[in-house]
Amino acid sequence: MAAKPRARTRAQKQNDLDAARERRRARLAQSIELLRSSEGFRGWLRAMKRLHRYSPQNVRLIVSQCREASFVASYRRWQKELGYQVRRGEKGIMIFVPRLVRVDAARESTEGRDAPDGKRVIFRAGYVFDRSQVEPIPGRALPLEAPEPAPIDGDTHAHLIARCERFAAELGFDVERAPIEGGALGCCDHARRRIAVAVGLSANAEAHVLVHELAHAMGVGYRTHGRERAECIVECAAYLTLAAQGLDVEAASVPYLAGWAAEDGEVLERDAAEIDRIARRLEEALADRSEAAAEAA
Repeated sequence: MAAKPRARTRAQKQNDLDAARERRRARLAQSIELLRSSEGFRGWLRAMKRLHRYSPQNVRLIVSQCREASFVASYRRWQKELGYQVRRGEKGIMIFVPRLVRVDAARESTEGRDAPDGKRVIFRAGYVFDRSQVEPIPGRALPLEAPEPAPIDGDTHAHLIARCERFAAELGFDVERAPIEGGALGCCDHARRRIAVAVGLSANAEAHVLVHELAHAMGVGYRTHGRERAECIVECAAYLTLAAQGLDVEAASVPYLAGWAAEDGEVLERDAAEIDRIARRLEEALADRSEAAAEAA
């Protein structure tokens, strides 16, 4: 009669947890290192605008494993909701997935945060697949293509200007058009509660400037963050916000931002959460309120 396998000790289990945690940290460090290059930063920005439902940390992980990722979902969502089948042999893209557990079940894990009702949020490895790894299921596949973004020199997004002015008023800022010294296209004066935009811009370019300055008005100033760091945060947030609205500002944003990321390899690790928070609030502010009210009703 075969002997029963010996139960793993608590120390062995802890060693496995430590090893798994170290592997995740190594992969996260690899994704951050990727962003030290201009091309890596460009890839992160592109991924953020397409993968905006994921946290900045998970976007970095996705980009480090699949640089051209454009649309990712879990195996089940691809199959059950979207009508696509992951091809045999494709390797999943690891991300961190939050899970709410009882406190006693989380005692062996030090990675997590407290939650209400005596529970704890822990993060475990999960896997998603990019659109390049799946094939459509005949008769079930849903369209995935996004509309082509509008260029910055047009007037297709003039409707955003009024929404920007409305949000500025909610923040307690006035908006005016006036010549700006030094050739800048816009400025945010926290002391006077004023946002100035240069005259003579196209509607799309004006919307870009307004969103950039609104991010400053939300508390990202030179005194609190320093000039280069503040500009990096607000332009990243503006890029992501306008991409969600279908306005292409990559040609203006990416070269400027990539230079900062190349000089400061910690910029995204330090500020990614703040960039994401600002972008999400700006997206909510620029949403069509009549559509949102209809959906709520």
